[in-house]
Amino acid sequence: MQEENNQEIKEQAPEVEIDQVRYQQLINDIEGNQNIQLAVIGGIIAAAVGAAIWAVVTVVTGYQIGWMAVGVGFIVGFAVRIFGKGISKSFGVVR
Repeated sequence: MQEENNQEIKEQAPEVEIDQVRYQQLINDIEGNQNIQLAVIGGIIAAAVGAAIWAVVTVVTGYQIGWMAVGVGFIVGFAVRIFGKGISKSFGVVR
């Protein structure tokens, strides 16, 4: 049943032609705006802010909530992505 539905969707989906020249221009523009230094600085600031929030929550509640580390990691990754405007593999390493 699921396979039939998937096949119907594929048959109904329109073919989309991608303009390779415009696509390459877009990728070049994005890569030209990348900034690894700003990504690192933004990540460090986000880590400090996240750690401070985690410390405040720990002091106020009297409990250390380990899951907050995941939240801090998310904030750092988001900051690296936003401040660095990067799409290359090096930005994945920084995160």
